[in-house]
Amino acid sequence: MLNLWKHTNLFEAGTTVRADHANFKLDGIQASFDQISEYLNGKMINLPASFAGNAYIPNKTLANSILWFNLSGDIDVYSMATFEQKVADTASNAASALDSKNKAATSEGNARQSELNAASSAEIAQGAAVTVAGAAFFAGLWNAGTGIFPAPPGSGGSSMWQANSNGTGATAAIKAGDLIVWDIIASTYRHFAGADRVIALETQVNTINTSLTTAINNTASLAIAGLR
Repeated sequence: MLNLWKHTNLFEAGTTVRADHANFKLDGIQASFDQISEYLNGKMINLPASFAGNAYIPNKTLANSILWFNLSGDIDVYSMATFEQKVADTASNAASALDSKNKAATSEGNARQSELNAASSAEIAQGAAVTVAGAAFFAGLWNAGTGIFPAPPGSGGSSMWQANSNGTGATAAIKAGDLIVWDIIASTYRHFAGADRVIALETQVNTINTSLTTAINNTASLAIAGLR
């Protein structure tokens, strides 16, 4: 708190003013101005000469807060609790988006592997089918919607079918376009996903991955804006 000099011993009208008395009073005034200047310099923020905004600190809660220059170029007060929460939210959103992107990348890799496996399985099935000489092994289209597998092929009979409808009941796992091949060793039909299903899955995964990548880029672009 300032303890300024007070003018108590006033000059009397009609009297002679002596230099030593006048200098004493002027020295007191000078000392008061020095105190005021020192006090203000200790309280004010030293801003550059180019500053054109409002330098007055607004009447807000100052505890656990920071001073900043808002979008209008004025000095303002920002709560640290709000700042820290926005930082945490932005980091959490970015982590979630990255995790989703990684999962999508894994799914895309799995879809690609499934496609390769399906292609390999189809080749194996066709190779196994043609090992039995003198027979027509592709039987044609089969209605999987009946829920009943075709009768096992007899000696020299057809052993590979392509579903033209989605299965139901015992054949529910089979979708239109899939292949079933009779395994002469295990005496059962083997199920192989059709090429259309594999391609559709790959397209879907690529679409999801593109959407997640866009979301991550948007999150990174808005991260700083989210702290305002």
